[in-house]
Parts: sequence; structure tokens; C-alpha cells
Amino acid sequence: MAERYGPGFGQESALTGWSMTKSVTNALVGVLVREGKLALDAPLRVPEWSAPHDSRHALTLRQLLHMSSGLAFTESYGNPLGDVIWMLFGTGDAAGFAARKPLAAPPGQKWSYSSGTTNIIARALRGAVGGTEADYHLFPRRALFEPLGHDQRGDRAGRGGDLRGLVPDVRHRTGTGRASVSSSFRMERGRASASSPKAGWPSA
Repeated sequence: MAERYGPGFGQESALTGWSMTKSVTNALVGVLVREGKLALDAPLRVPEWSAPHDSRHALTLRQLLHMSSGLAFTESYGNPLGDVIWMLFGTGDAAGFAARKPLAAPPGQKWSYSSGTTNIIARALRGAVGGTEADYHLFPRRALFEPLGHDQRGDRAGRGGDLRGLVPDVRHRTGTGRASVSSSFRMERGRASASSPKAGWPSA
């Protein structure tokens, strides 16, 4: 793989990874599933739909990973007031914005690419890690980056818990997270689903 950097940037420059960071979030979820702190098929604990009568209450981590949650979310970058642009730049709470969306389809039935669901997952990841803010920021380094042979110091988290800032070499190495994620989880993430028969869990 060839690399080329502009003036003032290099291999260790922390840059906003945007959707490439979905691979990192995916791998970190795998670590927490392996540790028993998250479960793929249990309802995900989300404050916005914690009430038992809420139609979103039974949504699972697997459905969110498959982007088949059924939540209404428009991934359109042409509308400055659309869901994805407003979530990222207009709210200050990406996960909360996405989690407040109503259902637009039955969960598990329809695939729809959504950065909103990834932000919901990232906030759940933050809660599962527990501890202090410092513990949360150390978790990706301990659980993923160091086992992959990279001393990542550039991760940045937004208010909603999303990890966006990565140095280029980390983005090269985190496609599988083999050092930290079980083989069964890697198989699951690549397996097609009824809602998305041609793709596994989106990584970008």
C-alpha cells in the first residue's frame, strides 16, 4: 500500500476517520462481546427507548450492527438540514439524536445504511466499558490498537461517545481486529442477513 502526505501531515497525524471508524467500532464491540459486557441478541439498553411499551425496546445489537434496526434515518449529504448532517454538526449529541428517531420499518426486515445506528452503538460501547472518562479513552488502545502493534494516541471521542479520530496506519490495520476479536465474531460480521443478503456488518 502506497502512502503520500501533504505538508504538515504524516503517518502519525490524527485525522477524522468518519465512516472508516465504523470498522474500529465494530471490532471494539467484538471485544466487549467476547468479554461478556455486550450481547448480540439481547435488547440493547438505550435510554430513549427504555420503556417496555416502546416499539424500539426490543431492538438488538445485532440488528443495529446489520443496519436493519428499522429506525427512520436519512443518510443524505445533499440536504444541510437532513438527518446525517444535522446529527453530526447541529446537535452536539449524535447518539441521542439517532436514538430518538421512530421506527420506519419492522426491525430486522429492511437494510438501510445509517451512521445514526453506529453512533447509538458507540454510546452503548462507552457504557459497557464503564469506569472513568480516562478508562474509556484507554480502552481502544488496550483492547485493539496495542494488540495490533500500534500505539494509537489520536483517538477522539465526541459527546455521544463516537470515536472518529484515527491515524492513517490504524485504519489500515483494523479491518479484522484479529488480535482481540474471536473467530466466531469475525464470522458473524461477514455473514449475510435476511435484511442484507449480499453484505455483512457495514464497516465504512
